Amino acid sequence: ISLNAYDAKNGEIVFSKIVTGTPPKSGSYIHAFYGKMTVPIKFTSDSSGQITVDHQARILGGEKMIRIANDWSLTGGASFLSDDNSNLTDKYEKAITGFLIDGTIGYDLFNFGGDQVSFGLIAGLGMMTVTPFSNPAYFKTGFTVSVAEQLTLSYHLLALLTTDESATASSASIVSIGWKFSGDEF
Repeated sequence: ISLNAYDAKNGEIVFSKIVTGTPPKSGSYIHAFYGKMTVPIKFTSDSSGQITVDHQARILGGEKMIRIANDWSLTGGASFLSDDNSNLTDKYEKAITGFLIDGTIGYDLFNFGGDQVSFGLIAGLGMMTVTPFSNPAYFKTGFTVSVAEQLTLSYHLLALLTTDESATASSASIVSIGWKFSGDEF
Protein backbone atom coordinates (compact mmCIF):
# COMPACT_ATOMS: atom_id res chain seq x y z
CA ILE A 1 0.00 0.00 0.00
CA SER A 2 1.34 3.40 -0.91
CA LEU A 3 0.27 6.51 1.00
CA ASN A 4 0.96 9.87 -0.65
CA ALA A 5 0.32 13.42 0.62
CA TYR A 6 0.07 16.09 -2.08
CA ASP A 7 0.57 19.84 -1.93
CA ALA A 8 -2.83 21.40 -2.69
CA LYS A 9 -1.45 24.25 -4.83
CA ASN A 10 1.17 22.52 -6.96
CA GLY A 11 0.03 18.91 -6.83
CA GLU A 12 3.51 17.83 -5.76
CA ILE A 13 4.03 14.87 -3.48
CA VAL A 14 5.22 16.22 -0.11
CA PHE A 15 5.12 12.93 1.77
CA SER A 16 5.15 9.34 0.57
CA LYS A 17 5.04 6.19 2.66
CA ILE A 18 4.94 2.60 1.47
CA VAL A 19 3.28 0.33 4.00
CA THR A 20 4.21 -3.32 3.78
CA GLY A 21 2.39 -6.12 5.48
CA THR A 22 3.39 -9.53 6.64
CA PRO A 23 2.03 -12.27 4.40
CA PRO A 24 -0.24 -14.68 6.28
CA LYS A 25 1.13 -18.10 7.14
CA SER A 26 0.00 -20.90 4.87
CA GLY A 27 -3.26 -22.64 5.72
CA SER A 28 -2.08 -26.25 5.52
CA TYR A 29 1.03 -28.35 4.99
CA ILE A 30 2.15 -31.87 4.38
CA HIS A 31 5.15 -32.35 6.70
CA ALA A 32 7.63 -35.15 5.92
CA PHE A 33 10.36 -35.94 8.47
CA TYR A 34 13.21 -38.31 9.32
CA GLY A 35 14.77 -38.79 12.72
CA LYS A 36 15.95 -40.96 15.58
CA MET A 37 13.92 -42.23 18.54
CA THR A 38 15.65 -43.22 21.78
CA VAL A 39 13.83 -45.36 24.36
CA PRO A 40 15.57 -46.08 27.70
CA ILE A 41 14.40 -49.59 28.68
CA LYS A 42 14.94 -51.09 32.14
CA PHE A 43 14.88 -54.88 32.22
CA THR A 44 16.59 -57.91 33.77
CA SER A 45 19.35 -59.32 31.57
CA ASP A 46 20.60 -62.90 31.88
CA SER A 47 24.21 -61.69 31.79
CA SER A 48 24.08 -58.38 33.70
CA GLY A 49 21.03 -58.42 35.97
CA GLN A 50 18.88 -55.26 36.19
CA ILE A 51 20.09 -52.82 33.50
CA THR A 52 18.94 -49.89 31.38
CA VAL A 53 19.54 -49.95 27.63
CA ASP A 54 19.06 -46.96 25.32
CA HIS A 55 17.16 -48.62 22.50
CA GLN A 56 17.34 -46.55 19.30
CA ALA A 57 15.23 -46.61 16.16
CA ARG A 58 15.08 -44.63 12.92
CA ILE A 59 11.80 -42.87 12.19
CA LEU A 60 10.32 -41.87 8.83
CA GLY A 61 6.96 -40.15 8.84
CA GLY A 62 4.48 -37.68 7.51
CA GLU A 63 1.70 -35.56 8.91
CA LYS A 64 -0.99 -33.16 7.77
CA MET A 65 -0.77 -29.76 9.46
CA ILE A 66 -3.71 -27.33 9.38
CA ARG A 67 -3.35 -23.77 10.66
CA ILE A 68 -6.48 -22.82 12.64
CA ALA A 69 -5.26 -19.31 13.56
CA ASN A 70 -2.13 -17.31 12.82
CA ASP A 71 -0.13 -19.02 15.61
CA TRP A 72 -2.22 -22.17 16.31
CA SER A 73 -2.17 -25.40 14.30
CA LEU A 74 -3.56 -28.95 14.42
CA THR A 75 -1.58 -31.96 13.20
CA GLY A 76 -2.40 -35.59 12.55
CA GLY A 77 0.09 -38.09 11.25
CA ALA A 78 1.92 -41.37 11.35
CA SER A 79 5.51 -42.55 11.23
CA PHE A 80 7.28 -45.86 10.72
CA LEU A 81 10.10 -46.92 13.03
CA SER A 82 12.69 -49.61 12.46
CA ASP A 83 16.01 -50.59 14.01
CA ASP A 84 18.53 -53.33 14.50
CA ASN A 85 20.18 -53.20 17.92
CA SER A 86 21.83 -56.61 17.50
CA ASN A 87 25.27 -55.07 18.05
CA LEU A 88 24.42 -54.15 21.66
CA THR A 89 25.93 -56.40 24.34
CA ASP A 90 22.73 -56.24 26.37
CA LYS A 91 19.55 -55.79 24.37
CA TYR A 92 15.86 -56.08 25.10
CA GLU A 93 14.94 -57.28 21.61
CA LYS A 94 17.13 -57.87 18.57
CA ALA A 95 15.03 -55.80 16.16
CA ILE A 96 11.91 -53.72 16.63
CA THR A 97 9.61 -52.25 13.99
CA GLY A 98 6.29 -50.50 14.31
CA PHE A 99 4.25 -47.36 13.82
CA LEU A 100 3.50 -44.18 15.73
CA ILE A 101 0.10 -42.57 15.17
CA ASP A 102 -0.67 -39.27 16.88
CA GLY A 103 -2.44 -35.95 16.84
CA THR A 104 -1.11 -32.70 18.27
CA ILE A 105 -1.96 -29.06 18.74
CA GLY A 106 0.82 -26.54 18.21
CA TYR A 107 1.43 -22.92 19.12
CA ASP A 108 4.09 -20.67 17.57
CA LEU A 109 5.62 -19.12 20.68
CA PHE A 110 7.53 -16.46 18.78
CA ASN A 111 8.48 -15.54 15.23
CA PHE A 112 11.25 -13.35 13.91
CA GLY A 113 12.73 -12.32 10.60
CA GLY A 114 9.32 -11.43 9.16
CA ASP A 115 7.88 -14.81 10.21
CA GLN A 116 10.73 -16.55 8.37
CA VAL A 117 11.82 -18.32 11.57
CA SER A 118 9.38 -19.57 14.19
CA PHE A 119 9.74 -21.46 17.47
CA GLY A 120 6.69 -23.52 18.40
CA LEU A 121 5.52 -25.83 21.16
CA ILE A 122 3.37 -28.92 20.61
CA ALA A 123 1.29 -31.24 22.80
CA GLY A 124 -0.85 -34.23 21.93
CA LEU A 125 -1.77 -37.89 22.29
CA GLY A 126 -0.79 -40.94 20.30
CA MET A 127 -0.39 -44.70 20.07
CA MET A 128 2.79 -46.69 19.46
CA THR A 129 2.09 -49.97 17.67
CA VAL A 130 5.20 -51.85 18.80
CA THR A 131 4.49 -55.34 20.15
CA PRO A 132 7.62 -55.70 22.37
CA PHE A 133 6.62 -52.45 24.13
CA SER A 134 3.00 -53.69 24.55
CA ASN A 135 1.60 -51.08 22.12
CA PRO A 136 1.62 -48.15 24.56
CA ALA A 137 -0.45 -45.01 24.31
CA TYR A 138 1.53 -41.84 24.98
CA PHE A 139 1.42 -38.13 25.72
CA LYS A 140 3.59 -36.13 23.33
CA THR A 141 5.18 -32.73 23.90
CA GLY A 142 8.11 -30.88 22.44
CA PHE A 143 9.26 -27.99 20.32
CA THR A 144 9.87 -27.27 16.66
CA VAL A 145 12.01 -24.66 14.96
CA SER A 146 10.75 -23.83 11.47
CA VAL A 147 12.79 -21.88 8.91
CA ALA A 148 11.01 -20.17 5.99
CA GLU A 149 7.90 -22.24 6.83
CA GLN A 150 9.63 -25.23 5.21
CA LEU A 151 12.68 -26.69 6.98
CA THR A 152 11.91 -28.04 10.47
CA LEU A 153 14.09 -29.20 13.35
CA SER A 154 12.15 -30.93 16.13
CA TYR A 155 12.59 -32.48 19.56
CA HIS A 156 9.66 -34.46 20.98
CA LEU A 157 9.32 -36.22 24.32
CA LEU A 158 6.86 -39.12 24.64
CA ALA A 159 5.53 -40.16 28.05
CA LEU A 160 4.55 -43.82 27.56
CA LEU A 161 1.47 -44.87 29.52
CA THR A 162 1.87 -48.67 29.38
CA THR A 163 4.78 -50.98 28.66
CA ASP A 164 5.67 -54.67 28.91
CA GLU A 165 5.57 -56.19 32.41
CA SER A 166 9.06 -57.68 32.07
CA ALA A 167 10.58 -54.36 31.00
CA THR A 168 9.75 -50.74 31.69
CA ALA A 169 10.07 -47.86 29.28
CA SER A 170 8.46 -44.77 30.74
CA SER A 171 9.54 -42.35 28.04
CA ALA A 172 11.01 -41.91 24.59
CA SER A 173 12.54 -38.98 22.77
CA ILE A 174 12.58 -38.14 19.07
CA VAL A 175 14.97 -35.80 17.28
CA SER A 176 14.03 -35.14 13.64
CA ILE A 177 14.56 -32.96 10.60
CA GLY A 178 11.76 -32.37 8.13
CA TRP A 179 10.31 -30.37 5.28
CA LYS A 180 6.88 -28.76 4.97
CA PHE A 181 5.17 -28.87 1.58
CA SER A 182 2.34 -26.36 1.24
CA GLY A 183 -1.04 -27.55 0.03
CA ASP A 184 -0.51 -25.59 -3.21
CA GLU A 185 2.40 -27.84 -4.23
CA PHE A 186 0.19 -30.92 -4.67
